[in-house]
Amino acid sequence: VVTMIARGLRPSIAAKLEGVWSSKSLSIEFPVMFQEAELCAASHLTFVAISLHHLGASDEYIQSWANRYTKKLRPPQRKAVVPEAAKASMDSYFTDTVLPMLGKQKQFAEIQAFYSTEIEKHGTAEVIRKYFPLLSFGVITQAFHGVIGLGYGYNAGIPELVADGLAFLHMHYVEFKVPAEGNAPCSDEGSDLLAAFNKIRTDGRLQKAIADNKDDPTIPSLIPGGKTTPFVYRTIVMHVHAQDLINEYVQSLSLPKTADACGDWLVNGVINVFASQEHKNDFYVLHGVTSSWAVAQVLECLDEKDMHQAVRGQLAAVIAAYASQGFQELLDVTKDVPMPKEASYWEELRQKALSKDVETTDEHFWKLPQVVLHQQQKQSTLNQTEQQQKYYAVALEANVYNPLSFATGAGVQ
Repeated sequence: VVTMIARGLRPSIAAKLEGVWSSKSLSIEFPVMFQEAELCAASHLTFVAISLHHLGASDEYIQSWANRYTKKLRPPQRKAVVPEAAKASMDSYFTDTVLPMLGKQKQFAEIQAFYSTEIEKHGTAEVIRKYFPLLSFGVITQAFHGVIGLGYGYNAGIPELVADGLAFLHMHYVEFKVPAEGNAPCSDEGSDLLAAFNKIRTDGRLQKAIADNKDDPTIPSLIPGGKTTPFVYRTIVMHVHAQDLINEYVQSLSLPKTADACGDWLVNGVINVFASQEHKNDFYVLHGVTSSWAVAQVLECLDEKDMHQAVRGQLAAVIAAYASQGFQELLDVTKDVPMPKEASYWEELRQKALSKDVETTDEHFWKLPQVVLHQQQKQSTLNQTEQQQKYYAVALEANVYNPLSFATGAGVQ
């Protein structure tokens, strides 16, 4: 059985992520056409390579996938360094030069150079502790890809990827402010997230806020170029018109007290929502799962207040992702799942994931089985409930045996 819960990478894969696959060699975004508009898509090269490594893929399999994927990438347009004079007072340089770049969707090289220089001096954990609390209000921007890069890079132990993730979050930042404190006290197990999402689905107020404001004429002015995908458009509508309502939901949830327990609670809860949706293998809540796992990786770097704030920020983002797809019905998916599952069952699904053709399989596919199998192995050591193991099984089978779904629920107008 392949161990899914170890951190770090084989030297052969780490060397490529630090070299020929890094942002020093290849761009972190590439152009795509959508409805006659040219948009920028985030490169998935680094996170998929890390996922494949954790799944136990061979170097040859990972390289074959990378050979195909890198055809769409280009060398970075420019490189930058922090001016020598600024290094004596990096706090002032951040305030005067880097902070004004927040959300401007440009100057990645300068922002990345700042975070990279800070990491060289202070280490990844300290830089995450200092700067991620500011950026954690904007994790949904660019469909979660900044925080995914940050968490996967930290898990892999590659400082340059951590700097990339922070820079991507910084560059694409759109604020979704969440309160620092919740209304519910911490608890050992935390609130039932699946029940909370069911309550949101049947509430009706969030649906009305989206429907009433979907034609707001000011929304295009908030989008570079004025055009984006329907998913991103609806999330921006929620940023503008539904922050208070989503925060009401988030504040009502009880969170576990410690970073490790809070991370597992977050990831397991979003896995359960993903597994329960009427449309199997939903593309958007899949991003909610993988970004929640990424957030969970960095919680250990934060103090308790910032850690809980980061989790609330991620929850607000996942609620927005779920709502943007029309509040899909959440089904009772575990009642007929036989248990217990033997180790051979999980191994068969892992091997099934790695039997996918690297030439034709969507790059989003492999992150989900990696996250679920990581949680399944980790939670088995903690005597996780049989019910949670059922959700892992349903989520994995939904992903491995179904194409990605872009369908929307009845709530999309």
